[in-house]
Amino acid sequence: QYDMFAASGHDYHFYVCDHDGDARVFEYDCDTDPRSLVSVPADAVSNFFNIHEDKVLPHQRNGVYGHGRERYDTILGKMAEYEGMITEDIGWDILASVTRYPDPEDVTSDTKWSILFNNSRCTAEIAFHRRLDERYTFSASDGRILKGC
Repeated sequence: QYDMFAASGHDYHFYVCDHDGDARVFEYDCDTDPRSLVSVPADAVSNFFNIHEDKVLPHQRNGVYGHGRERYDTILGKMAEYEGMITEDIGWDILASVTRYPDPEDVTSDTKWSILFNNSRCTAEIAFHRRLDERYTFSASDGRILKGC
């Protein structure tokens, strides 16, 4: 019943992954009126509507559809390269490869957070503001912070 369109003019989408690895993005379709909530199967998320992936080109803003396609494509490429072998260390290396620092010339600069899910343990590790070595681990089973800085 709620549309998560922020007062600042940004949309939100939520990445959810279950124990079996069924990962989806829940987002509000900017091309429908009213903005319908949709569920889109996805292996990764960046700063664009996954439902409109075909309308998002790399290295540019794409109007209401968002940006960050180049980072998304990099993540998917590396996940394919390491398929079946992704450890937590490899997962963080993949996220480090797409981390961006503030740069007024880069449309997709300034990574705010990165999240790595562990389906076996039902946890999510979150790093804020490019500090990938400072992580907070959340347990999906009870919602507690397991460790953090």
